[in-house]
Amino acid sequence: MTQIPDGVEQPVSAGERARVQIARLLQDPDDAARLLKLGARVVVVPRTEAMTSLDAPGHPPRALGTRRLGPVLA
Repeated sequence: MTQIPDGVEQPVSAGERARVQIARLLQDPDDAARLLKLGARVVVVPRTEAMTSLDAPGHPPRALGTRRLGPVLA
C-alpha cells in the first residue's frame, strides 16, 4: 500500500511516517473498507520531483468521510 520511490531523501523515515498515517485511517472500519475496495496506495513524493513525474495514478486526492487523502512530501 505504501510506495517509496528512488529520490526520497530519508526513505526509511518517510515510509514509517506514511505507514503511521495510513494506520490511523485504517482504524475506522468504513474508511478501511473504502481504501481496500479502491485499491488505494500511498506514494511518497521526493521533494525534487513533481507528482506527475512518478509512475502513480494522476487522479486528484479523494475525500474519505471527513478525512482528505493527498500527497505526503518527503
